[in-house]
Amino acid sequence: MEENYPGELTCYVTYELTDEKEVIIHYKATTTEATPINLTNHSYFNLAGHGSGEIHDHIISLNANYYTPVDETLIPTGSISSVISTCFDLREPKSIQTLFDMNPEGFDHNFCITGDPGIERKAAW
Repeated sequence: MEENYPGELTCYVTYELTDEKEVIIHYKATTTEATPINLTNHSYFNLAGHGSGEIHDHIISLNANYYTPVDETLIPTGSISSVISTCFDLREPKSIQTLFDMNPEGFDHNFCITGDPGIERKAAW
């Protein structure tokens, strides 16, 4: 038991590069007892390639209608808020520079991907 979480946790992650130039990340976790788990990824990619400069011209869009606000220590508050009329509304493509201009503090938030749980779908493009 680590940090008072029950059971033993085994995790696997597989990175897949497709012929369509996609990076697909597959996660699998098993536990010996019921325990909370939230697998995530904090990789950062410059899609223009190494040594090509900053990412400010990159465009991002997320399939998320809601996000989780954070407190001053960047811990989620427990609320779930709509992205409408916020800097977190990435349902339509925006440049990274536009996002930094809207929120100079940066983004360290969870986004709630739209759709039914357990059904695979695109989250970002």
